[in-house]
Order: sequence, then structure tokens, then C-alpha cells
Amino acid sequence: MHTANIYDVVISGAGMAGSALAHALSGSGLKVALLDAGGARADARASFDDRAIALAWNSRKVLESLGLWQHLQAEAEPIKQVHISDRGHFGFARLHHQDVACEALGYVVPARVLGTVLHTGLSALDGIDLIAAAELSGFQRIDGLIQLHIKTAEQAMSLQTRLLLAADGDRSLIREQGGFRLRDWHYDQAAVVCNVQTALPHQQIAYERFAGKGPLAMLPMSQNRSAMVWTVPQTSVADVLQMNDSDFIQASQKRFGFRLGRFQRVGQRHSYPLSMRVVEKPAQAGIILLGNAAHTLHPVAGQGFNLGLRDVAAVHELLLQHGSGDAAIGAESMMQAYLQQRQLDLQLTGVATDMLVRLFTNPLSPLKMARNGALLALDLIPGLRSGVARAGMGLLGRSSLLSRGMRHEI
Repeated sequence: MHTANIYDVVISGAGMAGSALAHALSGSGLKVALLDAGGARADARASFDDRAIALAWNSRKVLESLGLWQHLQAEAEPIKQVHISDRGHFGFARLHHQDVACEALGYVVPARVLGTVLHTGLSALDGIDLIAAAELSGFQRIDGLIQLHIKTAEQAMSLQTRLLLAADGDRSLIREQGGFRLRDWHYDQAAVVCNVQTALPHQQIAYERFAGKGPLAMLPMSQNRSAMVWTVPQTSVADVLQMNDSDFIQASQKRFGFRLGRFQRVGQRHSYPLSMRVVEKPAQAGIILLGNAAHTLHPVAGQGFNLGLRDVAAVHELLLQHGSGDAAIGAESMMQAYLQQRQLDLQLTGVATDMLVRLFTNPLSPLKMARNGALLALDLIPGLRSGVARAGMGLLGRSSLLSRGMRHEI
């Protein structure tokens, strides 16, 4: 039985993680509110400068369960192979989709397409109350419930919920006011991102080229574009952004090489500083942090959105398990179950990402030899290749209900 004016779940934030969770909980029988602050949305118009998002294979399976993949598939470019190399050294490795018997290792999707698909129809989802232009100003715990104070365009209002799911981004108000302990360190690097047209077709190969002070990744997109993510020292980012197209092409070509032929066209360039921010315990006392509110990673392994989607899948499953009794939702047992279920994935992904960054930016000769030897071993040993590929695809550990196509079934 639902109590009047008390929600089972309130999702704060209608970004990609929050919207995906709303789709997952639609029709579950739970009483859910979704707070959408509005603000900038991905531009729905196609352009050469589409921002790209890498989706792991596991993310595709989750989106299929939500009935969303069919709307993304036409513009999702498969990644059939990943090529990893260390500029100026002998080591390289190639991961193939055949290594794991899947049609692709992952996909590259325009952010505008993913954003549009996730946001379309939110107001019509079964059992989801969408509260638009809703700004959360604070919250407090009262008699086992969480009371939220919200401002909308029309009024100030209060809601009560058994469970508050914070999908409010990397500057999360809920994380700050909830007293969650955040580990935060900076790499003194920035990512310069843009799209590039190349003389040779990318053949659905993603490249990770480690070079000097930071990697340069090229992700295959539609229309033979590649999405470039070039990691540069923070002190150099202004100079890189101010280069004219010709100079930028020359500098990035020198870093990447000529595996795709000459760079012929480069789009608008943007940058953002790189850091790692991880909440040690993202669940406590009726609150769970999801996505960027709980973790922000270096883009070297392309795991940001995928890790957040695995958060969503874990919460969805726990809510189905605990939803039979109102008191169980948001209870300490549920918080501990979430931490236990997500701890290994969060720790391994964070540690692996950080180690990659540090290992391939360290100039010591013994480490150079060791990492190049490791790359060659990865390329030559099938079992090692498949293990690394499965990790990047989000297939290690226990599979969630959503990744198995089970949306409302336990």
C-alpha cells in the first residue's frame, strides 16, 4: 500500500542516468517522482560536431531491456576492434569482437541522439510523476522518511520519499548536504575533444594511442568521422584550443600517426579538466548516489556513462527485490546490499582507469619496457585479450536483470 503524498522513490536529476532510471522503473508498481531541473539539453540537430558517447556492450543490453536501443541503433557506430599502442615504442595490442563472440565490443552514439531518446516520453511514463523546472534547495530526514524542499517556476513545495536517488551530476547538492565523503584528485590534464574527417575509412576501429604526456583516442562515428579525445597538460590546453585548423591537424597528426591517413577536416574543439572523483560509500540512510554524483573518471577507458548505467541497473534490481514492502525501500539493508553489489565494479573500474593514466604517462625507462611488454602479451594471448575485452564491455561479475532482458521480473 502506498501512503498518500509519500513517494517510494524520488529521482533528483533528469540527466542521462536519472532519465534511464525513470524508464527502468516505469510500470514497476512503485510510486516515483522525477525532478527535472531543465537547463541545457543536447542539440537535436545533426552536425559534423556531434559530441560522441561510447557505449559498452552491456549498456546496449540494458538499453534494449528499456525499449530504447531500437531508437539509437541507426546512428550507433559499432566498435569491432580496439587498437592500443604506445607512440615511439614497440608495444601494441588489438582487441577484436570475435574474441568475445559478440557483434561489437561497443558502440559510439551521438550525445544528441542518446539524450533525445532518453528524454522523449518522460512525462508519459507509467507511474512516474515528472516535476519540471524543479530545483532542489535542501532536504532533511524525518521519522524514517526524507523530506525534500523544492522550488518550481510556479511554487515552492515539499515531497516526502522513502528513497532519494541522487542523479544530480558532478556538483551534486545531495552529495554535499548529505555528508558523503568524496575522494578527489586532479591529473593536471585536460581533454580536448573534437571530430575529425580522415583520408582512410576507420573500419569501425577505435584507437587508443598513448603518446608522451597523455593519450589520444579516436572513436569511430558515422559518415567516416572519428571522435578525437586528446589528453594534454593543463598548462598547454589554451595553446591547443587557440591553434588554427591547419596547425591543430598537424600537431594531432604527429601524436596519432597515419593509421587513418591524413586528417582532412577538424571540427569545433572543446576542453574540460580531467580528474577522478569517487564517493567512498555512495549509499547511506535512504540516499543512493548515481552516475557523476558518485564518480567521475578519466576518459581513457571510456567508462563514464557505462559505469553510471550499471548503477542504474543495480538500483532497479534492488527496488524490485525490496518493493514488496514499503518499509524495506530505503532501509539500511537495502543500502548495504547496494554497496555490496556495486563495490567491486566501482573499485576495479576506478583503479584500472587511474593505473592506465599513471602507467602510460610515466617516463621511466623500466616502466616503458614493462608496459610495452604487457601490450605485446595482451595481443598474443587469446585468454588475456578476451578478459580485457570483457572488462571494457562491462561483462565481468554478476549480470544485472536489465542486462539479461528482465525489466520487471525477479
